[in-house]
Amino acid sequence: GFDFAATGENYNWDFSSLLPVSQSLDTFKTIQQTPVYFWPSFYAVANLAIAFNIGELIPGLVFEQAFQFIQKNTTAYSDYGYGLIVQGLPLRFSSPDVLYAFPMNYQSTFSSDAALEFTVPDIAYLEINRNRQNIVDGWGNITTPYGSFNALRLKSEVFEIDSIYVDSV
Repeated sequence: GFDFAATGENYNWDFSSLLPVSQSLDTFKTIQQTPVYFWPSFYAVANLAIAFNIGELIPGLVFEQAFQFIQKNTTAYSDYGYGLIVQGLPLRFSSPDVLYAFPMNYQSTFSSDAALEFTVPDIAYLEINRNRQNIVDGWGNITTPYGSFNALRLKSEVFEIDSIYVDSV
């Protein structure tokens, strides 16, 4: 019964009757709190990392642990890529994916292009090409089971092409 696309100026989003199925807490880490073999790839460009569950990205290859590396500063939050623990694989975007550009105001727009290419010789190949188009299309107040908050609504449209090749012979 909720219209998640409804938005506008001085809008009131009331999600107070939602009940969580599950809940988790995201914990950001410094680069120094990640495995040392990721440092050469991300130390100069990122200042935050977040662990996440990547599951089985390449069929048959289960990752023990994964991190997303982010640069947070006063002008943007930018995704610089991933560190995957199988053999300490760093997957770095050749240009970062800008998740948020600051300052954000009503009707602000920004876009981002990101690309990643990774090869495990004689085993697998992964390529990601991503275009992100963003607009701040609403502002107002959001009410959740945890309280009411001033809010901006950011609409993000992501067009992504992923290519995966696995040598099964």
